[in-house]
Amino acid sequence: MLAIGRRMMRVPWHRAVAAVVVVGGIQIERRWIDRAQREAERRASASIDSVCECASPPRPRVVPMSDEVEFAGSAGMLAGLIALRGDGRTTVEPLFPPEEIALSHWYRITPSPAGLGIPFVRGGGTAPQVWPARGPRDEAAGRIDATDDRPTPSWLSGQRYLAPAPDGIDAIAGWARPGGAGQAVRLAVVEHRSVSAHEDLPADRIAIERRGSGSPAALGVLIATDDGRGVTGIVPAVPWTIVVGEDRGSLAQAIERAAHDLRAGDVLLIDVEGELASDRAEGARLPVEYWPSSFAVIQAATARGVIVVEAAGDDGIDLDDPRYGRAFDRRVRDSGAILVGAGAPAGPAARSRLGFSNHGARVDLQGWGAQVTTIGGGDLQRTRDWDSRARDYTAVAGGTGTAAAIVAGAAAQIASVYRAAHGEAIAPAQLRALLVATGTPQVDAPGAPLSEHIGPLPNVQAALAAIDRR
Repeated sequence: MLAIGRRMMRVPWHRAVAAVVVVGGIQIERRWIDRAQREAERRASASIDSVCECASPPRPRVVPMSDEVEFAGSAGMLAGLIALRGDGRTTVEPLFPPEEIALSHWYRITPSPAGLGIPFVRGGGTAPQVWPARGPRDEAAGRIDATDDRPTPSWLSGQRYLAPAPDGIDAIAGWARPGGAGQAVRLAVVEHRSVSAHEDLPADRIAIERRGSGSPAALGVLIATDDGRGVTGIVPAVPWTIVVGEDRGSLAQAIERAAHDLRAGDVLLIDVEGELASDRAEGARLPVEYWPSSFAVIQAATARGVIVVEAAGDDGIDLDDPRYGRAFDRRVRDSGAILVGAGAPAGPAARSRLGFSNHGARVDLQGWGAQVTTIGGGDLQRTRDWDSRARDYTAVAGGTGTAAAIVAGAAAQIASVYRAAHGEAIAPAQLRALLVATGTPQVDAPGAPLSEHIGPLPNVQAALAAIDRR
């Protein structure tokens, strides 16, 4: 008996308890998870660098807070396996609501343990650092200051991306068709941060998850009101738009929140890019679907018929490079999203790849990646009240995020016209193929071979004509 007692004292008690949790499938007490999560977030927030006010401000650091994993079991079983490995400080929570059946096996582990090595985990990894997909900033000519007694002028003539092909997407042709201003679709936009209010956004038809300081450039491209002042969106009559800001939380959760209430045929724009840690001073900027949790959400949305348009990223990267593990090889996996690169605006090099744009066979389409006239910025007109950006306009928006907004606008026009004409939604795969087949082709530029693929520029008129012929 004495020998048996000595052996029992040598048994690691925490492993025995964890084994009971795994066998019994006991769920972790929710209040303990919430308390630990709040404490982890408090510590992470305290470590974020402050941002200075300077001519070229540094980008804010985003602290990766967790590993996101796909596990074939319950949260309680996953926590038990982690505890069996001797980590009693880690908490586990479902990444998505239980009703999201397609995503029910995704969990967030906080704080992020190094080298998980947990059985039954099929995929996952550290959540990406997230940035706005904006590209390098161009300079613009003189600015006017907004005043209460001077109305905002119209800059519609500067929105040349609305023009007919080959310069633009020919949104004007779409407006002439029933539903062509977006009346029959809903929109959702995932931003780096939620945006501030603006005079040219339809306050009664837009839901902003949380007001913030993010740039509203993409929203101006899409839904700026058609009221004779400022700019006009590609689909200004969309009845409902939700804006979700990703700010140090889970990117996958932000995408899921944005997609949750969209129907088949509605459009979701992902106006951000992710950063992959590397041995470079700055990590590689990639489309967000590179990360398995975000890929899972996007794939679930497109499977429901939601049209997802995603920025390809602003790092000049070849997405076909073997270092990315064929994550952008459609023969290996396909989220169903439309991936968008940044092309040169109207001019001598129109529709050639801009040097900062990621490229590769997976990139489906391009939009203007520079010289985009829209709301925000302040180089065309700046609000005199520095605490507000409600009357700011720019002529130099750019990046793959703005390019993706232009493509999302074309997609929304066609989807809306299709629903108005046929009473049903166009399938995401059908729309993607249609835009590629009817778009204005990419052109070569000196030193930039067409092998650096970003695809054609959408041509709304040609796409609608192709639908009419069917």
